Amino acid sequence: MDIVIGLLKKVLKKRENLRVLISGASPESLDFLSVYLIAPPKISLEANTYPVDLHYVNISPGNYVDTALDVVLSSTKPLATGGIIVFMPSRDIGRFQDQLRESLRLAEVSMNVDALFSVSELLRLESSVLDFEHPAHVIVTSLPAELVARRLAVTVVIDTGFEEVKYSRYGFATVTKVEPVSQEVANIRTRIAGLSKAGRCYRLYPQNSFENLEKTRLPEIGRLALDHCILQLKSLGVDNILHFDYPHPPPSHMLAEAIDRLASLGVIDNEAHLTRPFGENVAQLPLEPSHAILLVSSLQYGCFEQIASLVALSLTKGDYFDHEKWLPFIAQEGDALTWLNIYESFLRMGRDKSWCRKYGFNETQLSRSVNIRDQLLRILQHRRIKIAKTELATSTAIRKCIASTYRRNLAFRLPDGSYQTMSGSLIMKIHPSSVLHVQKSIDWVVFQETTERNGQFFIKNITVVEKEWVD
Repeated sequence: MDIVIGLLKKVLKKRENLRVLISGASPESLDFLSVYLIAPPKISLEANTYPVDLHYVNISPGNYVDTALDVVLSSTKPLATGGIIVFMPSRDIGRFQDQLRESLRLAEVSMNVDALFSVSELLRLESSVLDFEHPAHVIVTSLPAELVARRLAVTVVIDTGFEEVKYSRYGFATVTKVEPVSQEVANIRTRIAGLSKAGRCYRLYPQNSFENLEKTRLPEIGRLALDHCILQLKSLGVDNILHFDYPHPPPSHMLAEAIDRLASLGVIDNEAHLTRPFGENVAQLPLEPSHAILLVSSLQYGCFEQIASLVALSLTKGDYFDHEKWLPFIAQEGDALTWLNIYESFLRMGRDKSWCRKYGFNETQLSRSVNIRDQLLRILQHRRIKIAKTELATSTAIRKCIASTYRRNLAFRLPDGSYQTMSGSLIMKIHPSSVLHVQKSIDWVVFQETTERNGQFFIKNITVVEKEWVD
């Protein structure tokens, strides 16, 4: 978004007669834009919301799960239709969901309870609960409030006061941290309760805590890798990225790190220009840089079809993994090959819903992966990027391709079973959602994502590699 707004400002300098219509999720963001843009447009926020009865709930620190449960149970009886949404970190959702379902069963209350961890799950649920006459339901999610706004019919909001914030660390990997919300995020969550009719919002923290929160969260451009921003600017002909007029100027060291990463992967040359054809092909794809690099690199490694499937899966699959039910599909080489087994089996079974139910797969997510893969193929053809059939690609070729893209996320096993990164010498453990969680003899891996809990880092989306592949 920062890049779009920065380019808009450049256009407004040359097109003074241009009229700009801006729609935003919060008054805070619109206030900022009115100051940043030259000859700021007249901005009017038409809220069209109903009154929201706001309650602050004093609780002991860290006890928001039990308090949220009590608030939900006290809100079910007067709620005939519409819904309750609970915002809490994903690490607590499973426990909350289990306790709530058991409490509703004992109270003989019939109510759907859904957990949302990804945008794909939100889109699936949207069609079934958007109808305001739908029976009362509870949604518990870790998704940003601005994604949920106007998608779900809810009249009761429970705000635990925490959110998941992603930071880029260790190459292409991201660290997900649980942090207190900003006042802006808290206000967005509150407004959701009044979008369909008068509602209620329960903030599970005292009012003075709200007043001490940061006004706004740190923008993405200040905490996520800038590889994508650089590729966007380069593809649009903006060469001087250091002096580009960013709405929120990123730290110079983050720009330097992104340039270094892209250069090491052959996307840009020594003069920071896109390489031909590799860098130009990467910049053309509407994907995160790591996914785009992985996809274009697969043409060199002879595993394009398999990597295209994995990229599509990564955009839909979420974090859930059932080690017991999915045992027939587990590959000892790691998560990528395991999910590829699941995807190819899904296609061989004719996308059969009963087969999905047997193993507990989300048929909607797998079908979306198929559709996204088809879209990627059409985009490549439209951009005249040559593709090749690679039906006989080996697991080694696939893993070499992944290792090449995520070479900066290389880690080796320590005697206690944890892993140490080659870059930064950080100590991490394998996340329980990984198929490698129970493996004890894997020496070298690359990972695509990290998460943090109580100061301990975990690696996710892991692939077994050989060290010489990365050297």
